[in-house]
Amino acid sequence: MNRVVFLLDTGKPAVYRAAKWFSEHLDHVLLGVKGSPRIQIDGVEYLDISDISAVAEWIDCVYGKLDILVLGTINTPSDGEVGTGHDYEQFTETLTENVTVCREMIEALHPLLLKGLKRIACITEKESSVSWNEGGADLAYTASLAAVNMLGRMMFNKLRPEGFTFRWFSEGDEPCGMCAAEYITSALCYDPKEPYTHSDENRFVLRDGVLREYSW
Repeated sequence: MNRVVFLLDTGKPAVYRAAKWFSEHLDHVLLGVKGSPRIQIDGVEYLDISDISAVAEWIDCVYGKLDILVLGTINTPSDGEVGTGHDYEQFTETLTENVTVCREMIEALHPLLLKGLKRIACITEKESSVSWNEGGADLAYTASLAAVNMLGRMMFNKLRPEGFTFRWFSEGDEPCGMCAAEYITSALCYDPKEPYTHSDENRFVLRDGVLREYSW
């Protein structure tokens, strides 16, 4: 479909499934990596995100726009659940990096997104929800997921008036229904008779592959 899609490589299978889906649907797929690529996918270009401004300049030069930005958390240490003893320097570094990278990506790529479909997405998981968190996940990683949710909400409030739409997607260990890419590209005003202001396009929503909504 010739959309230009940029995804952050978080090492999660859901990201690679999405990248492959976009590639199979003839989109231009860019995967932002930290260091060397963890996996090779046909039809995917790899960009080093160590210099996000340079990434934005390259995309502008080659494509002149960006249609979809897919965020995620790139720093995923296994530090155990709450109460198991933690390296709080590592905790702070994880929280800061995961939120900062997402914020910097949005800010650097905002001018290119304005020329495209204006869609910002995130591949996350239900543990990012305060309501659904069961307390058994790694502390630093899970806290950063919740922080990225808050960043998404703030960006939604700021950018929705500019025509931006948002897709936050949760894919579990046993994915079912739509993959992340299918959800990200879907239209979310289901009922033609439903008032536009009540549609999912005007809400900041976390859903999974069967469109189940997770409360924040």
